[in-house]
Amino acid sequence: MKKFVEAAEKQAEAGTIDKATKKRFVVELLESNGITVTPEINAFIEAAVKELDLAEKNAIGEIGKIFLTPSRPRRTKY
Repeated sequence: MKKFVEAAEKQAEAGTIDKATKKRFVVELLESNGITVTPEINAFIEAAVKELDLAEKNAIGEIGKIFLTPSRPRRTKY
C-alpha cells in the first residue's frame, strides 16, 4: 500500500497525474492487481498517506535544524 501511495505522489510531482487524482490512481493500481477497495483498504490508504506526510514533515524539520542551529562566533584576525 505504501509503495502505491509513494508512486502516486511521485507521479503527481512529475505532473503525470493531477494532484487531485492521486487517491484514484492508488485505487486503480490496487484494483488492477486484484484488490477490491473496501472501507478497510481505504483506511490503509489513508494511513499510508498520513505516514508519508509525517515522514516528509520530520525530514523537513531535521533539515531546518541544520540551518537554524546557532553558529559559533566568528573570530576576527588582528
